[in-house]
Amino acid sequence: RPHPARAHSGPFSLVASLIFAAPVLGAAEGALRTWWETQIRRVRPGGGSVVQPLVLARASAHIQAARLLLERVAQRADHAPVTPVLIAENRRDVTVAVELCGTAVDELFHAAGLRALEEGDALQRHWRDITAARTHGTLDFGAAASSYADALLAARAVEEAR
Repeated sequence: RPHPARAHSGPFSLVASLIFAAPVLGAAEGALRTWWETQIRRVRPGGGSVVQPLVLARASAHIQAARLLLERVAQRADHAPVTPVLIAENRRDVTVAVELCGTAVDELFHAAGLRALEEGDALQRHWRDITAARTHGTLDFGAAASSYADALLAARAVEEAR
């Protein structure tokens, strides 16, 4: 007997990119925690802070925005009527979320300095994992953008034909 849950009955293309993006988000959140812990250890008693507030604020906002996009994708995959436009919107939003994570972790990595280049450095591992994941075809923003535009044009053509 088939499983009644939508996740087991909907088209794979609705969630395919989300499957690849979830680990990217986790790695970005791990990179932010790792970078922040390093920053905390650098704070000197008496006010000699070397915390980089702009990097912290921008990276954390990008990662949170990515999380919100991915949660929205999952919500739509579970509850919205499945259409070609929805599938394209989901892929578009997932690829943007992955780009936000990549941008955030690139900034954290560059702000970390030479320490992040040491073999075995946790921040470097997160950066490498995200950089590698971003090369996967299902996370390609250009392809997602083309699919989104095509889906909108096709939906418009259907509407005009009515």
